[in-house]
Amino acid sequence: MSLIVGVTGVSGGVGRKLASSLLEWSRCSRVVGVDLRKPEFRSDRLKFYRMDVREKRLAEVFEREEVDAVVHTAFASRAESRSAMRDMNVNGARNVLEACREADVSWVMVLSSAMAYGAYRDNPVPLTEEHPLRGGRLPYSQDKREIDLLAQEFARENPDVRVLIARPAMVLGPNVESFLSRYIMGSGVALIPWDANAPLQFIHEDDVVRFCKLAMEQRASGAYNIAGEGALTFLEVLEISGRRYLKLPPVVAYAIAYILHKAGVMEASPAQYDVVRFPQAVSTEKARRELGFNPEYTTLGALISFLRSKGVKPKLEE
Repeated sequence: MSLIVGVTGVSGGVGRKLASSLLEWSRCSRVVGVDLRKPEFRSDRLKFYRMDVREKRLAEVFEREEVDAVVHTAFASRAESRSAMRDMNVNGARNVLEACREADVSWVMVLSSAMAYGAYRDNPVPLTEEHPLRGGRLPYSQDKREIDLLAQEFARENPDVRVLIARPAMVLGPNVESFLSRYIMGSGVALIPWDANAPLQFIHEDDVVRFCKLAMEQRASGAYNIAGEGALTFLEVLEISGRRYLKLPPVVAYAIAYILHKAGVMEASPAQYDVVRFPQAVSTEKARRELGFNPEYTTLGALISFLRSKGVKPKLEE
């Protein structure tokens, strides 16, 4: 069966990579891309719509193009205000799901995040898909949690639609931009709490794309954690990246981060330190057991690949 696949956020890091890969896949006949920015790549089998995923005419697009499957990757990690960011992310996801329902799309994948679980001191290591989503203090985590819950509700209310929720660890790669990648590549001395030793997992953008295609091929449904093997502490990440850092008492680090964030000097809020202090490492056993998914990159390998793509020589090789 030849698929017509809709990809939201087709000009973003994961969306662009996924669409390019789908166009080379024999099982995909066409890609219908949706984004506010025109993608950099071209193909006769790519139909691009410049539009906001919150627009109501999205259902008409999916129906007109006879879309079989949709992968929702659109997500704003930065906006002019917190309310604007939440509106784009949460209401955008809500509209995408409603468009899928109206257009009778049979398979939907929502790109959530392992950060939807939230970084908490009492989290078990690792977290399985059955663990409650508690979000966290980071806006990114909060929005991903809401989007995840929306997808779960949609799946319950539309049992005829197969819905897959992917919860990747922090994604790294040449095409992905996030607060984490920008922080790693930042200049100056990084100020971090001296107890920033929570296990961090990464997954390479190529492995996220591989997972999407594998799940689509199997028409899988349900929630799946995905991450590269192994883990690193944030101190190790900074050392491997060659970025200078200064360890501070947590209360001091949070206070300085609050001041810098309010002044517009630091992008992420002080809550970023929760992520490097408290665990949110996930189990990937379910994806391996049920779908046969094994990432090609380890957590360390994803970091090394990212650094090399930015012209940085890692201080440690895999």
